[in-house]
Amino acid sequence: LQLDAQRPAEALALLEREMGIRVQALGAGHPQVAATLSAMAKAHALGGDHARAIAALEQARAIYLAAGMTPEHADVKKADKLLHKLQQAQAQEHQAAEGVAA
Repeated sequence: LQLDAQRPAEALALLEREMGIRVQALGAGHPQVAATLSAMAKAHALGGDHARAIAALEQARAIYLAAGMTPEHADVKKADKLLHKLQQAQAQEHQAAEGVAA
């Protein structure tokens, strides 16, 4: 599924449907479920919801590792890289909000 940066809500709707299918067919701990969670994280991030994006990536990372992937695996590295970027963006948002409140 290719994400459309202009329509993250539509992408999320499709990804949620895909998630249900994959969980039912493969089980919640399957790496393909983690891949869908990673895609959902990207859609959440495009929609500006960094908290949900971070939560989805943390869940995806946990599934990857539980499935036996090492931290050096490409999928885990991708999740870690995006997670780091999102955490930085979220921290900057909090700093900006504190600056406005002060």
